[in-house]
Amino acid sequence: MPPIRAYHGAFSFTTSQLQENSKRVFPDYDAKDLKTWPFVTLAVVERYKEYNGVPDLPTGVAYERAVAKRYEEMYTAADRVEIASMNGSFYERYPFNYIENDNPKETVGMTMAEYCKYMEKAVAANKDELRYSEHKPSRKFGEETDQTSCTNSEYAREVARLQGELFDKGSQLVGAQDYLREHEATERLRRKAVKDKDYELRREVQRADAAVRECMVTTEQNIKLLRRIRDLEMSQRQSNDLGEYCRRLEVEVRDLRKRAAGKRGRDRRAESESDMGINGNNKKRRA
Repeated sequence: MPPIRAYHGAFSFTTSQLQENSKRVFPDYDAKDLKTWPFVTLAVVERYKEYNGVPDLPTGVAYERAVAKRYEEMYTAADRVEIASMNGSFYERYPFNYIENDNPKETVGMTMAEYCKYMEKAVAANKDELRYSEHKPSRKFGEETDQTSCTNSEYAREVARLQGELFDKGSQLVGAQDYLREHEATERLRRKAVKDKDYELRREVQRADAAVRECMVTTEQNIKLLRRIRDLEMSQRQSNDLGEYCRRLEVEVRDLRKRAAGKRGRDRRAESESDMGINGNNKKRRA
């Protein structure tokens, strides 16, 4: 047998409702296939209200031992015999929790051999029920010949049914209250989120405005920087031009100095030659 899966969904004392809830939680759930039955704990049963053994536990699931114990403690041996004649034995209704003599199992579960044996009995019981239904009288099952009388067992079944309905209504009420609280909390969170979104939007607008202002300031600074760079480049070009002009002047000055020096040398030589010629003529005259 595969391991029993834990059930954490909504519990109901109405068998059809619990089986429908189990189907929503486990899509492969089949009330006729014990392999798909889920495991229900006392915490799940008492999620909305304490369970004291009444009403009857619905079939189609396996129960924690604490749940089944509270249920079985409500009935004497004679009550069990009467219940078994009407609804089936504990073993027939809760095979994961009881053995054939309706004694509780030490461990909740079922072996493959127990599963096969239970299914064989269930098939045989269905065949017997079909044969009986073909020959049974038209009156309802459990109905006394004197319809004006109502036995204690019928009262007990009716009380149990009404208690189950009351439990389900109370569970639905608590569930609706929980849903309302969750809805209110969600709505508060939604409104807070809207406010936070508006606040964040305003913050984004403020940040965008600040970024625009910063961009404008940076643009102005960049323009001033570009102007300064152009001024420096112009100054550098002027400095380069001035340097080049100064170098040309230095070359010209050197050339002028060289020419001036050469002219002075020629002039000195000319003067020297002129002086020598005058002195020679004077000597000739004296002679």
